[in-house]
Formats: sequence, C-alpha cells, structure tokens
Amino acid sequence: DAIVRVRELLAVPALPEPHDDVSPAGADIELRGVYFGYRRDEVVIKGIDATIPSGSLTAIVGPSRSGK
Repeated sequence: DAIVRVRELLAVPALPEPHDDVSPAGADIELRGVYFGYRRDEVVIKGIDATIPSGSLTAIVGPSRSGK
C-alpha cells in the first residue's frame, strides 16, 4: 500500500520553476505592530515591525516553541 502511494506521488509532474522577473512591482510585505499568541493571555510575539521586499528570501528563526 505505502509503495503504491509513494509511486503515485513520484509520478506527479514537478511545478515549473519561477522566472527571476516574475515578482510584481509593489508586492512587498509590511508588518506593523504585529502581536501573536496561541492564547489571548499568552503573547509570544510582541510588536514586530518588518518590511520584506518582493522577490527576497526571508527566514524567521528561533528556538522551538518560541512562536515563530
């Protein structure tokens, strides 16, 4: 059973690779004063401001269970 599912998955064609010029102008992501918590009384991200330019590669890193 599992090998059949793996073969079916491997038979799915790959998605096309994006071209470098595909990013639409003005598609930056802006975060202002972002707060997040899994519960209302437990905020784990406090007041994040960030601008992520269109076409860039951004990673959010931190320890496990830190709320990323």
